[in-house]
Amino acid sequence: MTKKTRMKRLKAGDVFEFEVSPSQVAIGQVLIPGVVFYTCVFEQLLDVHYSDLPDLSSLPIALVGWTTGEEFNFGTWSLVGNQPPRLDAPKPCHKVNTPQGLAIHDFDGKFVRLVMGHDEAFYPYKQSISGRAFIEDMKAIARGDSPRNSLSVSFLQKRVC
Repeated sequence: MTKKTRMKRLKAGDVFEFEVSPSQVAIGQVLIPGVVFYTCVFEQLLDVHYSDLPDLSSLPIALVGWTTGEEFNFGTWSLVGNQPPRLDAPKPCHKVNTPQGLAIHDFDGKFVRLVMGHDEAFYPYKQSISGRAFIEDMKAIARGDSPRNSLSVSFLQKRVC
């Protein structure tokens, strides 16, 4: 019988790591805790044998999105510390189906406007992305490839209201 890992209650600023290759790990941070939490993963990859967690306050962010804690339960993400959460991560708007029709809501869920022209294709629906997607996108970055748009900071920064 395999031992099931129970996830601790995550706090804003919790820092975690996950392997992207046999010699490198990526570092992520919980920005907004909850059952589904908002997290970021930093561009800089660390050697698996790093001794000190770097100061995250100025590291470039590669990926950001909502996710659940399944990777903690599976043991592929491990908590390694806590630092002040990054407040500069993009907080994109998203589209929502409403009784009045398709609408744009800001990051906090407040109505901005009904969808106009290009909005439908431009703004994504608010969604939770699997932790596996973060891992696969960081592996792509480690190989020199591009991550998927739904997590990419460059994609999401353009969608902030």
